[in-house]
Amino acid sequence: MVDFTIGFKSVTQVNYTVPTCAVNVAFNIGGPHEDIDSVQIYAIPAGEGSPSPGLGNVVDSVDLTMTEFEYATSVQLPAGTAFTIGLCPRSETGGVLDDQIDDQYWETFCIFRQFTTMLNAGPGNPQVTVNSIQPFTLDNTNQITIAWSGFDYTNGNVYWGPLNNQLENEWSWTVVDQGNEPQYSGSQSFTIPSSLQGKILAFKVEFVNNYLNTTSQTIIGVQSARNYHSVRDFLQASNVKFPSGVNHPPSMRAMMQI
Repeated sequence: MVDFTIGFKSVTQVNYTVPTCAVNVAFNIGGPHEDIDSVQIYAIPAGEGSPSPGLGNVVDSVDLTMTEFEYATSVQLPAGTAFTIGLCPRSETGGVLDDQIDDQYWETFCIFRQFTTMLNAGPGNPQVTVNSIQPFTLDNTNQITIAWSGFDYTNGNVYWGPLNNQLENEWSWTVVDQGNEPQYSGSQSFTIPSSLQGKILAFKVEFVNNYLNTTSQTIIGVQSARNYHSVRDFLQASNVKFPSGVNHPPSMRAMMQI
């Protein structure tokens, strides 16, 4: 009776080269495994029907010892391809692979999992800068304008808010092609409510690649501008001329958002 078990530990891509890339396959062997001598690694391309090992799909073979239970190997696979990765325990007699293990066909003990190699690692971390920080005037709201740049993403999100509620607000966009050249950079102005003037706000810029199911993000802190408390400064910033010696009527405070 067979007492061993076999299980995937991990399947990870370790570089992003073409036409082939390196993929690490790690697995565990549990229990007594004197009945098996090696584990064959299979990489069955998608579209070949239900997973079934075939001699043409063997990409490596790992020899086992009775005292080791964790194994790993690195294989070369075509980049940008969907596979079914298989682990198949095998026994040998006189250096020849057996058709059966403990009176059962060797295919019975194979296990499989899906894995897709990528052409690249997905979007890098967004490069985020602050374009402008403006107080409220008659021409503009109190606002912060940020800009970003990156590559290889399909859509993005900006989450922002006070430090105690950084996800309070959300703004999203989709990358568009401009003459077959995706527009990976952009900017956006965000209106700051009067309750948050002069406060430090968090902005999290997130890139998403829907094809690779990957995300990356960068978080920055920005202190918003304090609105003008001087009528003269407020009107001058609003390009309004007025005589000197103007008093500060109470009604102006609401208009100046202070």
